[in-house]
Amino acid sequence: MNRGLERGRFAASPLGLPFAPLADFAVGDYAIVVNATPCAGHDGKFSFDVRGLARGAIVADLVVGAAPTPLVRAAEALGHTVIDGREVLLVEARRQFRLMTGRLMAAESAREFLDGHGNEPADEAAERRQATA
Repeated sequence: MNRGLERGRFAASPLGLPFAPLADFAVGDYAIVVNATPCAGHDGKFSFDVRGLARGAIVADLVVGAAPTPLVRAAEALGHTVIDGREVLLVEARRQFRLMTGRLMAAESAREFLDGHGNEPADEAAERRQATA
């Protein structure tokens, strides 16, 4: 799925994946849904109906912000496993650090850096997700 037909076909083709225009996207058909658009519900609208997620579906929202997006909160409230953009950023930053320096960055150091920049502490975000599970 992609917001534009041309970009969607371009992204799906090299991977050998089927392409579904947004108008034809049936969220309930997928076990994993990844939001890689800025449409994370900040305006009260989502790219899909969160209530239509398949039972047990995992939602990965790549939007990074100081707090979880409305999409993350809505999926969590419905009992879905969620991977938010901050978690993805932590993994990417640590891997990039290793590629650039040849050394490992401790997960604690990366979390402290993010938490020190006005973001919800990663540990609190994890606790909040556990409390809703």
